[in-house]
Amino acid sequence: MNSMKEVRRFWPYMLAAICCTWALITFDWTSIGQILWRFDYVQFLLAGVPLTLAVLGLRSLRWIAVAGMPFRWSSFRKVFVYTALAIAAATPSPMQLGELLKLKFTRDETGSSYAHLSVAFALERAMDLAVLAFLAAVGFSLHGTNSAVLALTAALLFLSIALLLPTVRFLTKLNLPGFLSRTLKPIAQYQLSPKRLACLGLSTIAKWLLVALLWNAVFMSLDIEIPLSTVLIVVVGVTLSVSLSLIPGGIGIAEVSTRALLVWFGTDITQAEAGAIGLRVISPLMIGLGLLIGLRILMTTKHSPGREADEKRYG
Repeated sequence: MNSMKEVRRFWPYMLAAICCTWALITFDWTSIGQILWRFDYVQFLLAGVPLTLAVLGLRSLRWIAVAGMPFRWSSFRKVFVYTALAIAAATPSPMQLGELLKLKFTRDETGSSYAHLSVAFALERAMDLAVLAFLAAVGFSLHGTNSAVLALTAALLFLSIALLLPTVRFLTKLNLPGFLSRTLKPIAQYQLSPKRLACLGLSTIAKWLLVALLWNAVFMSLDIEIPLSTVLIVVVGVTLSVSLSLIPGGIGIAEVSTRALLVWFGTDITQAEAGAIGLRVISPLMIGLGLLIGLRILMTTKHSPGREADEKRYG
């Protein structure tokens, strides 16, 4: 029994070690180095910095929507800081560590319960899954592949998210067992207006499209031509593989899955390997911008003469 628990505990690290070993043995590192040497950092930064800032802004906007915070500049500014710092922490760390920090920041800021914020977080993840299924369907259809199953899956997920709260409220009116009633109570008490639901959906779609453009900017900076439809599928596939593997930072599994998907869609093997390694440049960009934005705004807020007045005004 103890041995099985140890395996479950360490299997993400074992999988990461296997993937890294496989990549080290099979990747053509000489050719990869030649391609990476030609990486156009100026071109990447000109595209990558504004795209990353836009992604952070959209993540902030949708968190305001689901967390029930007011749609105003003061709220957006604070959430933008939390989001930037959360991304900086989540990129190199175990899964969802950054999100836990965001939950704590929001609870300290708004006084909302963890039960309320956990429902908001779950809705974010559910919308992510629905949008990823939708983008995968778009990507495959652009390739001329039948994507009816993916499109139906996305539609069912969108419908489930829209009907979740009314359904749970109906169920709580029934004579349910105590444990089930206590479990559903926080969900039933959670409120999400149609306007906020629409904001959650649209901002999530826009966020993942910008992520695909950010990945495409890496490929273009490596002078690797990959159709945007393929990039959409790669983003979906790699995101799901990294999330399911629970590997910190997706190390190893991200490179292997990226290479496999690019080769599957006809990319040259060496270019696919270089592209998989090159995507790692996004991590220091995310971490650097997250820390710079977070620390800069926090320092500005700390020394702002109107800080106490704002705190009294907004509570």
